[in-house]
Amino acid sequence: MVSTGNGSKIKKKWLRVSMNCSSAMVEPVSDLLARLSQVGTEMSTANKDVMVTSYFALEEKAKDREELSIAVSVIKKMVQDELEQLSVIFKQELEQASYEIIEEQDWSNTWKEFFTTTEIAPGVIIKPSWEQYELKKGEVLLELDPGMAFGTGQHASTKMALGHIQASYQGQAGNTLKKVLDVGTGTGILAMGAALLGAEEVLAIDNDPEAVEAAEENVRKNSLETKVYVSGRDLMDLTGPFDMICANIVHDVLVEMAPTFKKITRPEAVIVLAGILAGDQEKNIIRVYAELGMSLKASTYQEEWVALCLQRNSL
Repeated sequence: MVSTGNGSKIKKKWLRVSMNCSSAMVEPVSDLLARLSQVGTEMSTANKDVMVTSYFALEEKAKDREELSIAVSVIKKMVQDELEQLSVIFKQELEQASYEIIEEQDWSNTWKEFFTTTEIAPGVIIKPSWEQYELKKGEVLLELDPGMAFGTGQHASTKMALGHIQASYQGQAGNTLKKVLDVGTGTGILAMGAALLGAEEVLAIDNDPEAVEAAEENVRKNSLETKVYVSGRDLMDLTGPFDMICANIVHDVLVEMAPTFKKITRPEAVIVLAGILAGDQEKNIIRVYAELGMSLKASTYQEEWVALCLQRNSL
């Protein structure tokens, strides 16, 4: 809120940007709007589509109608230009976004209605701090408070990635996967999941300071500080070697990171990749990583998404 001269408060204004997305475009659009707005997104089901909503702070100096209109126009053009580029990259038609000026509200409670206790992988339970859950035999629990800006683990890509991590620890190579790297950690779900499932040391990195802060808080809440270290370090600064890398990002970034992943992993390391559309993106990722000596071991599908589990060749 903004203070006035007499001590009263003027509610800050925000531009609410909302759009319906197909399941294939929910994550790319959500990531884009979160990056542009710097306050994250909300998601709600709208028939077969998902409504993605984000909030852009309007300049405090835009107090009169003309200044407010200019500020809104600048944000709308930025959003529309970025969405057009996203549509070209993913070869998907996007609906028009809707825009509405609103006054500041209690954000801390707005997003809570979208996050409930979920079994994200067999026996792996994620719950918000305000809900109660009694663990059954063999289950492990992650308590998560994502705030506005980051995911709750309910997206298909996150679930499938954690499923591959779980299967890797249950497989023959499970006891060798001691040192793990989680790239683009967000709330730290995959990093904490790996620690609960068998990793001894997990480095979780993200280039967004707010993500680093959110992940650090979640690590503390789950008493995993001795296993999971969260950092804003750049991937290119790491040396490894890591026994496992997990990355739930987007296709183009995963392609760009492939040579580095090979460089910082040991022979026979496991690489779990998600945030990939089934079909052309899937085939290209498999091809790029195979050319670098990382072979596909397993793949899982949900809706339009695929998650891949690869292994670096021994040579």
